[in-house]
Amino acid sequence: MTPLTQDEAREALADIDQVARLTRKALAGSQMGTNLLLWGAIWILGFTLSYVIPRETGRIWMVLPGLGIVATVVAGVRHYRQGMVQSEQARKLLGQVSLFWLVVIIYALVLGLLIPRKHGVDELTLIVCILMLGYVLMGIWLKVPILSFIGLVVTVATLVGWSYLPPRYFMLWMAVFGGGGLFVPGLYVKLRWK
Repeated sequence: MTPLTQDEAREALADIDQVARLTRKALAGSQMGTNLLLWGAIWILGFTLSYVIPRETGRIWMVLPGLGIVATVVAGVRHYRQGMVQSEQARKLLGQVSLFWLVVIIYALVLGLLIPRKHGVDELTLIVCILMLGYVLMGIWLKVPILSFIGLVVTVATLVGWSYLPPRYFMLWMAVFGGGGLFVPGLYVKLRWK
């Protein structure tokens, strides 16, 4: 086999770059950016409302995630019906990803309910950390490093806020670093991965 010339190597690298761009575009179009924006907005709203009306924190976190799940499912069904998920392998992966998140959410809720509550902050912290573990694992599994990065950054921010802030201010902290930690990357994916 003869070695590649410089021109052939440049062509091969240009082809690889094009495949990488198309892959990013497919990921952005595959609802990842939309889901990050949606859940970032829900977290910003939920944690901000929990700061403003702390007595309603329990109700806020019962309603908003339910609405978010419904919105995610509706968007996923619409995405599926538009033919974005074309191959059998893609459909199988979509089912696996959906099952993965269902299990992560159930575990987060169950474990969150099992821990003793001082201010509700401990419960929210545990739930957020479990959900962010889901992001880290999803990033590793699907080879999408931004998901792992989001999970790690939001986990660290959550633990810093939990360790050093009074419960009420923790809610504002999480609106910025939890909700913003999902929303800003979602915006980046939607705007830049094209």
